[in-house]
Amino acid sequence: MTDVADHGCMMNVFFNILQISLPVLYGVSALCYLCYFFRKNPSQRNIGTGLLVTGAVAHMVYTVVLGGTTGRHPMGTIYEFLSFVAMTMGFIYLFLEVWHRNAYIGTFAVPAIFLLQFCSTLGIEPSVTLKPLLHETRFALHATTFAAAYASFFLGVIFALMVLLFERSIRRHRFGIIFEQLPSLDVLARMTATTLVIGFVFMSIGLSLGAWSAWETTAEVGVDVKVLLTLLVWLLYGMAIVTRFVFHWSDKSLAIFCMSGFLLLVTTTVYTHLSDAGWHHFVG
Repeated sequence: MTDVADHGCMMNVFFNILQISLPVLYGVSALCYLCYFFRKNPSQRNIGTGLLVTGAVAHMVYTVVLGGTTGRHPMGTIYEFLSFVAMTMGFIYLFLEVWHRNAYIGTFAVPAIFLLQFCSTLGIEPSVTLKPLLHETRFALHATTFAAAYASFFLGVIFALMVLLFERSIRRHRFGIIFEQLPSLDVLARMTATTLVIGFVFMSIGLSLGAWSAWETTAEVGVDVKVLLTLLVWLLYGMAIVTRFVFHWSDKSLAIFCMSGFLLLVTTTVYTHLSDAGWHHFVG
């Protein structure tokens, strides 16, 4: 019994160290990307990317430890969800940085990752009592794919902001440092559209898994406000993708829609976690 207690104590200490380290790693990484944006020093870029890689890997370990400590899928509260989204954003961003060979976009993306994890660290409570649903493997996959969708859509919002900044610079004929450092408008628009497609695919998988799981567990899912609003967002994103690739929607219109759609998606999530009712309220 003593060995078990000692092991549990060590796991808790390890978890607390990781919980404190993650926002520190992301925060310092964000500062390095910001310095690189203005000073163009390759060493600052390398340090920033290295810290981000370290943070993302440590974040994965942190998520596994959280799941092992609680004995459930580590995404039952809004703070755990934010943490998972931050981790996924980190990996997706690193892929995009390597793919497009441009680290300047990290100046916008990495601070968002830091803020998400910082908020998560302040509010996360591993000992909170949650519903048995979070112990099911199918639900774990459903929640994971939805977190990936949120992460992709969030990055899409960041790229959409860059598109609008570019559009504004072109209209006013003011080509400052932002215009010089960021990728071209065409590249930013393609990155926005790509994150939109990735998020839509993940959301489609998540909805399918959620419907399958819900069909076998409850007959009241159809009236869940979260489900209805999420289906609406899914349809809107699907229409946006079709409009972009079939009818060649303008870059500015796509950027504005990407931001509006994500705002609606966030509103549904906040409503769910603040409300005491509904199938998606897991505490208790």
